[in-house]
Amino acid sequence: MRGEAASKTHIVEHCTKIETLRILCTPGTRGGHVRKRWSTNHFYGIGLQFSFAYVVAQETFLIAPNEKGYNMPDKETIFEILAACGITRDAITDAAMEFYVPHPGIETEERARQVFERELDFAVSDPNLCILLYAATLLESEGTAGRLPGMTAEAFERDPVFLIADEVIGIAIAKYIAGYKGMFEFTRFDQNKPGILGELGPFLDDAIAGLIGGVSSNMYSRGMV
Repeated sequence: MRGEAASKTHIVEHCTKIETLRILCTPGTRGGHVRKRWSTNHFYGIGLQFSFAYVVAQETFLIAPNEKGYNMPDKETIFEILAACGITRDAITDAAMEFYVPHPGIETEERARQVFERELDFAVSDPNLCILLYAATLLESEGTAGRLPGMTAEAFERDPVFLIADEVIGIAIAKYIAGYKGMFEFTRFDQNKPGILGELGPFLDDAIAGLIGGVSSNMYSRGMV
């Protein structure tokens, strides 16, 4: 226990030095009532189960636990966070449909939309996937502000070839949802950037391409369900 406590202390000491990350929360979400107070460089806490450190630079959120005793983002929460970045649920579906090909179980685009949205809702019911998508929004924000290590805002805006962390996140999301099939679908969407993907920055375009690629793959695989 002493070693664990020392490790937590180290995380706290390290995280209090970070001045840029923020937690985006919306009052009234199903995850629990949210109250906000202002502070500076305040460490909020550590998610013990997954060892995630939640760091708040200029805003501290006090979150009351839900009926299960913990707070995990549900699909409404992640869609609200993405919407704040200009990414709507409809825009995600529209981008996916640009590459739609008739397949048994999804012979029409109308049916394909229904199955895609069903698989999308199922995918984002997983808090781990929501955390990956949320991480991409934070990295996008920090990159735009020029606060990523070793990269200026100008370099970030150009999406330099040496920046591959965004691709890693996109691949991770696609593969997490649908395995290798999802990864290959990610490549197709990432390279062509249909719809909303062509309007997003380095981290978000790859993260959403990964989401669309993984969900799209499951749409074809489970179209008959």
